[in-house]
Amino acid sequence: MRPVVRAVLRGALRQVRYVKAVPPGAAQGTVAEVYAQVERDFGVLAPPLALHSPAPAPLAASWLLLRETLLVDGVVSRAAKELTATAVSAANSCSYCVDVHQATLETLGAERPLPGGPDAALADWAAASGRIVRGGGSPAVPPELAAGAAGAAEIFGVAVAFHYLNRMVGVFLADSPVPDRAPDFARGPILRTVARTMRPVVPEPLRPGASLPLLAGAPLPAGLAWAQASPAVADALGRAVA
Repeated sequence: MRPVVRAVLRGALRQVRYVKAVPPGAAQGTVAEVYAQVERDFGVLAPPLALHSPAPAPLAASWLLLRETLLVDGVVSRAAKELTATAVSAANSCSYCVDVHQATLETLGAERPLPGGPDAALADWAAASGRIVRGGGSPAVPPELAAGAAGAAEIFGVAVAFHYLNRMVGVFLADSPVPDRAPDFARGPILRTVARTMRPVVPEPLRPGASLPLLAGAPLPAGLAWAQASPAVADALGRAVA
């Protein structure tokens, strides 16, 4: 099934608006390196990443953000990270990202957050994270979900990554990865099939920091000191912001 989904998503690169995504067969240099890492560690060449391909450095930066926050095994569970990604995307009205990451949550066996529960508290925080006033200090993840400073850094990192990616997807992609002509009853199965394919090719934990050499080292900007508790997240943010 993975080769079929890969082929479908590669075809979806033609749906990128306003810019021409680099086809995998034509990729060179940094673009080719990023594409290879994405298909190895993410399972598929996702259009939200590939839309950056006309600009190799922003392409690498978006991959660093996604890999080192959402995909790498860390202190926080993948389900908590996907819940954060889904809630941020919903708050930003990015239906494309909501479709993908809600489907991923379902393939992980996660339920929709119940009112008053710890998952609901995390979802509420993530949905509000775009409205936090600058200069007011690091936003507080619910204590029962923070899993210590490193856990908070991972959750904050996922939120930062999706506040960026949502905006790019909103401009350059359609409202959903599922074609408009697909019947409503097929949307859920299609999305869950795509989500199950978004797994590393080699079923081993992803090593933190493997994407970092794609960009030159850079200091962590002021205001992002919360990331220091997770070295890979901090390094990815420093390089990506630069």
